Amino acid sequence: MAYKKKCDRAIEALCEKLGPEYDLTYIDGERVVHRKFDERFDVEISKAHTNNEKRRVNIYLWFREPYSSYMTVHSMFDVKRDDIPAAVEELRKITERLIKNGHDNYRYIMHYKFPELGEEERHEA
Repeated sequence: MAYKKKCDRAIEALCEKLGPEYDLTYIDGERVVHRKFDERFDVEISKAHTNNEKRRVNIYLWFREPYSSYMTVHSMFDVKRDDIPAAVEELRKITERLIKNGHDNYRYIMHYKFPELGEEERHEA
């Protein structure tokens, strides 16, 4: 049996606790908990690869158009580990609303992220 660091065991336990919809992956060189909502929306739980189980995490909702790069739609910072399921559920509901309203494309995501920008500025962004 291979030796695992305490931080590896901790993030694996968190992933298992969250349920079968979650997996572990690397994003930007960091081991993170990940959940895919559909082909365009994913959730990343960052800062969980630590042996300090009281350390709060950051949660990101990512969007990707086919054949393009990812961009964050929504971010939650300093989330308590016990609050992760509720936070991810909130992001799932945001995703469902975007999809239901036909807003699951780059243009609407830019409007969602930057409502203060005028139409012309959003197209240039």
